[in-house]
Amino acid sequence: DAASRPPAPSPSPSPLLSYTNNTNTTTAILPKWQPTDDTPYEVCFVTAVFGSDPQFADHPPDVTEQRNQNPTFRYFAFTNMPTFVADGWTIIILKQQQNNYRRSITKSRWPKFMGWQHPSVSKCQAVFYMDGFCGPKSKHSERYKRLARTIKESAYGIAQNQHEYGGNALDELDRVLDAHKDVPENVNATRAWLLAQPDFNANCTLYANHYIGYDPKSIHWQKATQFFWDRYSQELDSWRDQPLWCYTLNRFDIHPIHLGTFKALFRDYWKRIGKGGHRYNKDAD
Repeated sequence: DAASRPPAPSPSPSPLLSYTNNTNTTTAILPKWQPTDDTPYEVCFVTAVFGSDPQFADHPPDVTEQRNQNPTFRYFAFTNMPTFVADGWTIIILKQQQNNYRRSITKSRWPKFMGWQHPSVSKCQAVFYMDGFCGPKSKHSERYKRLARTIKESAYGIAQNQHEYGGNALDELDRVLDAHKDVPENVNATRAWLLAQPDFNANCTLYANHYIGYDPKSIHWQKATQFFWDRYSQELDSWRDQPLWCYTLNRFDIHPIHLGTFKALFRDYWKRIGKGGHRYNKDAD
């Protein structure tokens, strides 16, 4: 009878991970991530620091402790400076890809938009790009894992926040001039080119580009960034990337998911920003 039957065997440990937020409330239960031959890295962080002298360039924060605590994470810092040092980051020195570009700013944008072509970055489930004076938060590993999975499974494989000041591509060009982030000749060239495009929508959604999350294998990300780069790399227009990116996303009807506020995900290290504060003059052209 039932009373004499041996107890049922205990179930095998579930392959699921329980993720919690700061209030210790379970927010999601996801299958444990498993590496594959073409995707051995769960979460990757990418930054770019380009210049003529490391002494005057941005300096990413030390991520050695974070790297040691998360063996499935990778940290890639792209640069053109052979003597550049960033503790905890894997330094990737770009040479061949940069030979055809006049502007250092253009060179620094290749890792942001085209880094998915690099064999190391292509092995990531999801990538979080951030500017060179920014860094991931040390106690947010589970959040990054959760976001990486969400980005991977999203419709377009892209996560961004809308620009904090709102507006559109043309509004941003006005702000660029006011903040001395580019010279009038370049800004006017971008404005003229955008207005000449038959599918340009003046009300395209403007996104913040100093941090982006994406799936490097997403065909939507690859298609959009390739289109963007084909124009941007000609160095005919503004070196600011938000207006052209606004047009690009609208052109391909791509709608990134919400990434989360910068302060919730990353830290900025203003004391580690390069001399000049990212304000430029004609010499940068």
